[in-house]
Amino acid sequence: MKKGLCIAANVCAIVLMGIMCLGSLVAISMFSDLGMSYEVGLSMVQGILVGLLIFCIATIIISALALAKGVKGKAVGLTITTIVLIGIVAILEFLGDGIVYGVLCLIPVGLDIAYLCVKTTNEPVKENVVPETETKQPTVEGKISELNALKEKGLLSQEQYDSAVSKIIDNMK
Repeated sequence: MKKGLCIAANVCAIVLMGIMCLGSLVAISMFSDLGMSYEVGLSMVQGILVGLLIFCIATIIISALALAKGVKGKAVGLTITTIVLIGIVAILEFLGDGIVYGVLCLIPVGLDIAYLCVKTTNEPVKENVVPETETKQPTVEGKISELNALKEKGLLSQEQYDSAVSKIIDNMK
């Protein structure tokens, strides 16, 4: 289950960031075609889009690394980084009225959080295990001390105690 969560979260993150990369590229090319009439505002928007493109590519790389290491169960730091990066995108989308894309970005965040919360055990499942106390045979000393305790409690007479001890000693031979 843990591997499945890791795969689902990181594949979702890679796909969503890929879509955002494509959108950034399309927007950059569209703003390039507008010409020089809006030079100051245009260069600022293009700079923001290039920054967004770099951010998305970095997130894709980190998600791919988290996917590779997460399947082996060794990607806690990368997974947390992916949660933060995708969470930032989700928050920005919600602030910019991108409700649908913001909700879509919360899917890998939720899956990554679930991945971090699920514990895996490396112990094999044991069936029909007999407790250790049942498998140990009592020692001669243990049997005699048990008989002595019963005698001291008044549950065995001296004759019963002597008879039982002699049987135990005879069985040793």
